[in-house]
Amino acid sequence: INGSIQVHGTFDGASIALHGSNDDTNYYVLKDLQGNDLTFTAAGLKDFTTACAFIKPVRTGGTATTLTITVMMR
Repeated sequence: INGSIQVHGTFDGASIALHGSNDDTNYYVLKDLQGNDLTFTAAGLKDFTTACAFIKPVRTGGTATTLTITVMMR
């Protein structure tokens, strides 16, 4: 499945990563098309491919409360 993730807003030191899982218990950071972690510390858009049953954005650090995360899959 092809997808893209877009993140924008005020990060306030936060980092956003897109995680995937096949059992909804053990999640791992997904990779972009170049093999880099799907992680954002500033606004941006990245493409990815996955066959995971579950995906979710995960925030670490900072105090970001005004981030908008949009994931499109096809």
